[in-house]
Amino acid sequence: MVAAHLQSAQALGGGARTSGMVSLYPQPETARVLVVDDDARVLGDLRRALAERTWDIVTARDADAALGVLETGPVDVVIADMHLDAMTGATLLGAVQQRYPDVARIIMSGRVDAREVLRAVPFAHQFLSKPVDTDALNWTLRRSCALRRLLTNEAIRAAVGASNEMPAAPATYLRLKRLLRDPNVALSEVSSVVERDVGISARILQLVSSAFFGMSRRTKSVHAAVSHLGVETMRSLVLALEIVRMFREGSAVKGFSIEALQRRSFVAAKLARGFAESKDADDAFLAGMLHGIGQLVIAERIPARYEEVLARARAERRTLQDMERALLGATHAEVAAYLLGLWGLPQPVVEAVMHHEEPWRLDGTRLGIAGAVYLGSVLADRSEAPLCSGTLAVPPGHLNADYLKSVGLLESLPMLRSIARRASTAV
Repeated sequence: MVAAHLQSAQALGGGARTSGMVSLYPQPETARVLVVDDDARVLGDLRRALAERTWDIVTARDADAALGVLETGPVDVVIADMHLDAMTGATLLGAVQQRYPDVARIIMSGRVDAREVLRAVPFAHQFLSKPVDTDALNWTLRRSCALRRLLTNEAIRAAVGASNEMPAAPATYLRLKRLLRDPNVALSEVSSVVERDVGISARILQLVSSAFFGMSRRTKSVHAAVSHLGVETMRSLVLALEIVRMFREGSAVKGFSIEALQRRSFVAAKLARGFAESKDADDAFLAGMLHGIGQLVIAERIPARYEEVLARARAERRTLQDMERALLGATHAEVAAYLLGLWGLPQPVVEAVMHHEEPWRLDGTRLGIAGAVYLGSVLADRSEAPLCSGTLAVPPGHLNADYLKSVGLLESLPMLRSIARRASTAV
């Protein structure tokens, strides 16, 4: 009902979609890709498969040779076979993660064995099945390399890539672990906890989006992802592998609350799902839930620096995005898009997360997923957020009146505020 009403309003006020869309994944001019496999024939096939692109392909037959290549110069992406003679591909990627954390890490295997996959989960960003599909491989490489050019600050990339673990809100983390220790727990109970936590949701979606566990279709929801994995795999992932961890008290950042972020993200996700067109509803929920993951990662990985960002943004009354760029060289939206894109989450979700603060830079004539997340996130913070005009510098916590008018929703704002108030009180 809400989406239908909003679509009607947009049809009256919005024009045709602009053609000058922002590309989240520009084609990189070149990139150095290290492929590691002990089968010379496979290496030859992959080299030929990638020959049409401007990739600088370097090959190695074993882990020691691969580490030697990394010592000789920068590498953008490492693709390692799961089965190497002296060292498994997972162990190699673990060494790459430790020594070269800003390098994208991909594992490939001819069979999906759950035990082997679990060994790769802590270190690999994505999983590719062998024989590797040429188009899928080229797209994965293009995406991974372009994302490195999206997040150009090497120190921030290294901080993001240093671990695949995600911090979770303490209460949610402990509740999930308690549920998973119950041999009779229902999947619905597990998914209801997972979908309320930014870090846990992101990790579970990564694992199914990148086909670590053989998901053949695109995941449309957290519940679908949890259902695909099943209780036993969830137990292994959360209890044994610790793919998520409790947000450490030592990482506490003044002015940042993980509990507040979780609550705000869940409300924003519910609102975004209601505001979006029905075909985009699931993606809007995921993007709304994950739009703040960049803040979570920065606050957990470089807490002292992020505390300074938050303090100065408040003191100088500047947007968080401006202060992040000034002090960190990257915004939390860019960090989120980099991480989620590297993990292989759906492009519409990544794109919406990237542009959720300024959706008019993506498309100023229709709401779209990014616009739904923008509205949801602002109104989740403050249902009575004031209006302002101008698309260049919108003050923190304000709604862009020109944008709402352009997408045909300015007159619907009282209804949007009412929906937001009810959603906030219901959580």
